[in-house]
Amino acid sequence: MVVSLTKPIKLHSMRHDMCELTPEQCAWKSQKWLDWYHADRDYAQSTVYFMVAMIGFFGICNALSRGGIKHRKVLAAWRWASYRNYRARSWYSPPAGIVGLGLAGAVFVAGLLLAAQPYYWPNTKVPKLSYGNSPPIATRAGWMAVALLPFVIAFASKWNFVTFITGVSHEKLQVFHRWTSWAMYVLALVHTFPFIVFHIWKGDMMMQYKTTIWYWSGIAALLPQTWLTILSLGPVRNRYYEFFKSMHYVMTILFVVFFFLHCNFRLSSWDYFIATAVVYGLSLFASWGKTYLQPSHTAVLESLGERMVRVTVPTSMKWRPAQHVFLRFTTMGAHSATSHPFTICSLPAPTSSKEPGAGPSELKFYIRPHGGLTGRLGTVAEGRPGSAMPVTLEGPYGGLTKDLGKFERVLVVAGGSGASLIVPVLESVGGRVPVHVIWCVKTSAALSWPSADFLRLSSATTTVSVYITGGQLNTEKNIAAMSATPGVDVNATGCRPDLAALIRTEAAAVKSMALAACGPASLLFDVQNAAAGLQLRILAGTAGPLEEVYLHAEHFAW
Repeated sequence: MVVSLTKPIKLHSMRHDMCELTPEQCAWKSQKWLDWYHADRDYAQSTVYFMVAMIGFFGICNALSRGGIKHRKVLAAWRWASYRNYRARSWYSPPAGIVGLGLAGAVFVAGLLLAAQPYYWPNTKVPKLSYGNSPPIATRAGWMAVALLPFVIAFASKWNFVTFITGVSHEKLQVFHRWTSWAMYVLALVHTFPFIVFHIWKGDMMMQYKTTIWYWSGIAALLPQTWLTILSLGPVRNRYYEFFKSMHYVMTILFVVFFFLHCNFRLSSWDYFIATAVVYGLSLFASWGKTYLQPSHTAVLESLGERMVRVTVPTSMKWRPAQHVFLRFTTMGAHSATSHPFTICSLPAPTSSKEPGAGPSELKFYIRPHGGLTGRLGTVAEGRPGSAMPVTLEGPYGGLTKDLGKFERVLVVAGGSGASLIVPVLESVGGRVPVHVIWCVKTSAALSWPSADFLRLSSATTTVSVYITGGQLNTEKNIAAMSATPGVDVNATGCRPDLAALIRTEAAAVKSMALAACGPASLLFDVQNAAAGLQLRILAGTAGPLEEVYLHAEHFAW
């Protein structure tokens, strides 16, 4: 079996076609979209142009939004596409605008792949006629897959050029990482099977496998790519997240190495690996800078009961409301090899010593233990209350992109431990405008951990409506303590409130309203679609005085 690259190794292979057919046949074989020696320019570069055009378009939109979009109907249409979701049983779609982008990408890929014919060369055995050993459809699929590689890596990176250009935080790009990965996988299959069909017809399949680098390396690349793609499906990824995350890095390395060997410097294929290395290298250095240029940090763990852990990290870091950081607990055994994202539930201390609350800043995180790292944190917090351990911080990332205090009214909707978003929003608004908090919990036991923060942040402009949706009132003292907090109303309804109706009511008498939501997918679905419905009313001119509705949504999982 040949395991080495073709000698001599170069950056690019030659483009000269030593065609031995008739002049007419050579001319037909060498026309645009069929010429093997220029397929990288026809298909890989076209794919890059499409991706760059999409990113550039949203970069322009980002630049315009920074200056403020003045036309309220244009803004409403844009936000409708950004908020409107769809559901099929337990599956929730991305927003309509993202679905539209995905469809546009699918049409582009299908069109570029299938438009030119033939898909196979009209080779014959008797009389012997050979236009080439690479079926045209396999060639173009391979080049399109190669071109997507830098973008797949960019969409997966925390610090990346797409975020820099478009202003879209890395966690919101994960959907594009998954979709481009699937496109790359489908193209890899379309690249693979025509070769199998052709060489079985030709009768030299095993000979090709044993004597050339392309065939065994292609299979070696396809196996980890299959693993990466299938195990990234939501139900599998969420159920086995710790295993998925650790193996994702291993399989990615194997895939890229074998893919690199498979390309074997044909034409300009290695240029795309160089671009991938640059994209990932810059992301890695930026992440390291955000982590290791900071002073050392120590995390203090406290068990708050009712399956809730508070992690406090004194720091000199600065951050915005609703941002998140990646925590790596360096003494957690196997878990110290990975970092995990957590939303910050506090704001930095004021810089001026004359302001209330001035002093050292503290990052606060409220974590509900499940399996893996969070389960281990819960065990440590219960067994050794107040225990301190070293931790590294990477970030901050994401967060609110607008000052909610500039809207006439703010509505915060949270479900369960999504209440971690409530405190930084209330702190950032600081009583400048009326704030209504809607917090849905399954049982009254969940009311214990944030009650002190609600009491501290309660004001004449803040009202809190708590809905106990599970009907299990197992800790009456929590209800009494929460109800005693000024501006807090506890409703033991046994079901979730009609969020759409509540949101419409809040928006009825104001010109502008900001929504902030964090919780399970079903809650975010209701909030996002209610916000999208208000955008349609603005477009139709039936929203009354309402001119603007802004939504910031935080997901439990990516």
